[in-house]
Amino acid sequence: DGTYTWNDGGTHTYSWSNQGSYSNTSWTTAGGAGTFAYSGTIINKALCQPGIDTIAACFPDANFARGIASLYGKSISDTFTLAMQKSTTNLDLGNKAIADITGVELLTEIQTLYLDHNQISDLTPINPNNATWPRLKWLDATGQSIHVTPT
Repeated sequence: DGTYTWNDGGTHTYSWSNQGSYSNTSWTTAGGAGTFAYSGTIINKALCQPGIDTIAACFPDANFARGIASLYGKSISDTFTLAMQKSTTNLDLGNKAIADITGVELLTEIQTLYLDHNQISDLTPINPNNATWPRLKWLDATGQSIHVTPT
């Protein structure tokens, strides 16, 4: 996944599939122009827009989406509102068979987050050192099958 700024000044976010390769990669930083050649599939990764998109669109894992919807007495087809985004401070989604936590990064006011005993293998969307989550005080992700590669 990545964000690239093109010559037209627009920023585009893409998710790259594992079915391709790229070559002739050259670009400059600090907003300079760049080119690259890629053979494979490029998938445009839609970003959730609170106040516009549904809960299901913002949280692609159906079990995660149901947990968010349940918190607010909503359906996953209801809009994920700005009020929901800002008022979600405590979330307990333990033991809900969640495999993908994409969308958790939208919960910028989160203070306590329980994701224990699910089927999560990638905690990448959670970065407690990220300035986006300054209020995060408790994270429980025990009981997962997460593989860590030492660096």
